[in-house]
Parts: sequence; structure tokens; C-alpha cells
Amino acid sequence: MRKPRFVVVHHPADDNIQLSLRDHVRPPFTDAPYDWWLEYPTGDIVKGRSLARDGAHVRPDYPKWSHVNNRTAIGVAFEGNFDDDRPPIGPSEAQIERGAALIGQLCAEHDIHPFSADSPEELLYAQGVVPHRFVSRTACPGRHFMLQWAALIGKVRWYYNQEVRQP
Repeated sequence: MRKPRFVVVHHPADDNIQLSLRDHVRPPFTDAPYDWWLEYPTGDIVKGRSLARDGAHVRPDYPKWSHVNNRTAIGVAFEGNFDDDRPPIGPSEAQIERGAALIGQLCAEHDIHPFSADSPEELLYAQGVVPHRFVSRTACPGRHFMLQWAALIGKVRWYYNQEVRQP
């Protein structure tokens, strides 16, 4: 199994939110690009690609972020197009809550401290939770999602702390 140091947050940017995780498999890959998927609006969690295999969800476009890649990052996608001004405008409350719980748990399981940069200029040297847009030339996970980023990270940290405190 690879040793992840990051969680990269995505949205598939597809206006058809009825598409499943399986609908996002693209050749030459034979399975989902993301490791985890949160359905809209329920926040139901769907397991995607096995962590035993490198991901297929992030290609770093900026040299200072080259250490965040498919070998070092877990990909978590929130179903929806959160860059569009048509509903859904942003992730649902259930997606944020269940996504934060999932990411907090993943951080605890993989010894990833849930640090989050507030801007791309704050380089993450070691580990953390990052929006896809910091690593690649993309709007992902969408401007409307970014309005909720601080709330997501606050909840991720809370869930992380609950996980690491358990005996």
C-alpha cells in the first residue's frame, strides 16, 4: 500500500449529478480516479480506487506542489459542479459533515495532520488537506466549495481529534 501524506479534495464538475462514481472511469484506467466519493445531497460515502494502487486524480502543474501527486495523495470527490451558478451551488450540509468525518478518519488512519493552507503560496512541505486547485491548473473543487473550505477544515480537525483520542 502506498503511504499517503495528503488528502486532495475534488468535485467532478459534472452538471449531471445523477452520474455515479463508475461513470467517471476514463481510459486507460479501469477503475475510478478517486479513492472516495460523497454523493449529493445525502453525503453517502462510496469507496472508489483501492489505496493499494496509485490514484488517478491529481497531476501537479506547479513545481512547488510536485510532491502532491497520485502516489502521495488520497483523492476525495464531492459529487456536483461547485463552480457553476446553477444548483447545487455548493456541497450539501450532509456532504460537508460526512466528508469531514471521512477525511478526519483518513488523516488519523494514515498519520496525516489535517493542516490546510489558506492560499497556494503557503507551501505544504510535509502533509495536509488541500483543494485540487492548489496543485493543478483547475477550478476544482469549485469556487462555491471554496467558500465552505474553512468550515470543512474546522470539522475535519474536530473529527481527526476524536479519532486520535480514542484508545
